[in-house]
Amino acid sequence: MWWRCPLALGMIRWIIDNKRFNEPYIRAANRSAAKKSGDTTWTNSTHLVVLDKNSGKGTRLLRGSDVGLGGEHDFVVSVNGQLVAFDPYKETNPVVGDLEAEGEINGLKYKTGFGLLRKIVNEHSVEEWAKEAGLDDATLLITLAREFTSYGRQVMADMYRGPVQHTNGYHNGRTIIALNMLVGNGDWKGGMHPGGSHWHEDGSKKGQPFPLKKLHPGKLGKFGIKISREGIAYEKSTLFKKNGYPAQRTWYPYTGSVYQEVIPSGVDGYPYHLKALYLHKGTPGFSVPGANNIIDYLRDPKKIPLLFADDIVIGETSMYCDYIFPDTAIWERWGTPHMTPAVLTNGSKVRQPVVESLVETCTVFGRKQPISMESVMLAIAEKLKVSGFGKGGFAPGLDFRTREDFFLKSVANIAYGDHNGKDIAPLASQKEIDVFLKARRHMSPAVFEESYWKKAVGSNEKIWRAVITVLNRGGRFEDASGAYKGNHVHHQFKGQFNLFAENVARGKHSMTGEHLEGMPFYEPILDAGGNKVTFSKDYPFQLFTYKHILGGQSRTIGNYWTMAAEAGENYIWLNSVDARRLGLKSGDSIRLVSPTNTKGQTRVNNSFTKDIIGKVNVIEGIRPGTVCASWSFGHWAYGSNDVEVNGQMVKGDKRRATGICPNPVMLVDPQVKNMCLTDPIGGSCSFYDSYVNIEKVA
Repeated sequence: MWWRCPLALGMIRWIIDNKRFNEPYIRAANRSAAKKSGDTTWTNSTHLVVLDKNSGKGTRLLRGSDVGLGGEHDFVVSVNGQLVAFDPYKETNPVVGDLEAEGEINGLKYKTGFGLLRKIVNEHSVEEWAKEAGLDDATLLITLAREFTSYGRQVMADMYRGPVQHTNGYHNGRTIIALNMLVGNGDWKGGMHPGGSHWHEDGSKKGQPFPLKKLHPGKLGKFGIKISREGIAYEKSTLFKKNGYPAQRTWYPYTGSVYQEVIPSGVDGYPYHLKALYLHKGTPGFSVPGANNIIDYLRDPKKIPLLFADDIVIGETSMYCDYIFPDTAIWERWGTPHMTPAVLTNGSKVRQPVVESLVETCTVFGRKQPISMESVMLAIAEKLKVSGFGKGGFAPGLDFRTREDFFLKSVANIAYGDHNGKDIAPLASQKEIDVFLKARRHMSPAVFEESYWKKAVGSNEKIWRAVITVLNRGGRFEDASGAYKGNHVHHQFKGQFNLFAENVARGKHSMTGEHLEGMPFYEPILDAGGNKVTFSKDYPFQLFTYKHILGGQSRTIGNYWTMAAEAGENYIWLNSVDARRLGLKSGDSIRLVSPTNTKGQTRVNNSFTKDIIGKVNVIEGIRPGTVCASWSFGHWAYGSNDVEVNGQMVKGDKRRATGICPNPVMLVDPQVKNMCLTDPIGGSCSFYDSYVNIEKVA
């Protein structure tokens, strides 16, 4: 939650004050110095940072060319009071920097990154940080800091969505990472690590048989700016040259997949209007916080003239489409999803059809196949005569007519390995081939045909047998013995962690025009315009959500066997102190309302609204002044209601309508007015910065 950053900063203050940090690790300024102390990683904590003359904030790293000691690619540290320029990645000449150094040279004021961190945490005492974190006193904070620094490098401050899905989420995450830097746990067993990675399915490694990004005759390159304005700085756009600051909406140069921006930006026409929107594996009308505006836009063909989707059901967003194409379900489709970095070994998962698809078939490029996202895209390509599809779509003799033509090449790259064939998967024996064929004997040629699949990998017998080995195992997985290498993890980061993030510090907020902060620090909740978000006393409860272990996704509402653990619905958690004050008990029904959803409803259509009502569960395990409901319940579509299709009534299952989805009452950004609060650097939706009130329902 919001208090995790003050908690972490208070811990950092105590750790520095009590010299509980790993000083040799923090002072190592380059790879060579790190190697001397047995490390594979290091930080830029002692690198000198140029300060803004007015604010004293770090603006960029001091370069050798600034001080006459090297080039623009050399960095500078103070070693025993003397400035030294160096390349942090060179194996020779270990450089151990001074922790605290500041001064001025050639008109440039500077300070070490560590010195900047100390300055930030010293803005408050440990007791004040504890109070800001919502603690009664500093006892727990100090206990955590002492415990965290009691295990050497075998300790880890981990995080997931809780700290980062805030408007200040990037800074919260950086502060937690700074805790790990202070103990020097990078690449150590039990410490911070990058995960085991995967074999590259895209064919980008030397020797892999199918470099998919290159196998596209007559390819047209991408151009322009994404409608979500991600991956590019506002200052590099023609809109900036025309309008300057403030931008109409936030730009996101440091991140991608800013899902919540697509529809509101398209309706606003910034940077351009949406004329057609294709949805797949997404339901912004349900999953995005404060999405009532999005639903209004989806309902209005003047806002989005053409809306179509592939979906396995009629969902909360696809229900508004002009056209819905069927799609294959998880056990009927292909995919190569990557492993979570929590797994220490290499792994490449391969999703593949295990049953005959229940959807209708179609014929595209002369090939019968199930209707799916891939077949729809292929059909559009066939109609438009787009290059790179159909006969010889990848190369002469390598067609792109079905989804198998693509995914089997991905599997072939995984099977071939990343090391020019030296790590190719074992070739399937005849017994393995027999197992492979028998496992697909129930499938029609539209789903599986051996000769076609073999042709998709170039009719190469060796590659084909390796592909069978991978498919029979559902992917390719390194043995668990590959997790560690002595006291280190086996798959290592082997690089520099940046306490001071220069690329962020050099960037500017697209609305305020002010430089962003390059150091871990505590920032209050801000709207898109950089204004502090405040709530009146009429909304006293901070709202948060979580993913139940037996649910967790919008699609899991149909898993009735897991819903039994929650008695078929979710609840609104409330602390007993608040429940007694409000006269509520477990089982009572309450409505959630907020400043931007005062009625506590979702406008589904002109004749139906979904009330944001759920049953109370009074517990001690939630903080007073907060309310919580798990994510994945509270559907108003997705098979929960009756739908007429081609004159035939498909009855809904009311089990899918149970519970509450809290997202619609989350705050709409007061600056842009049609989208949720969002982190301008990390790009996450804010799921934890809204305040609501409770109304008892008779």
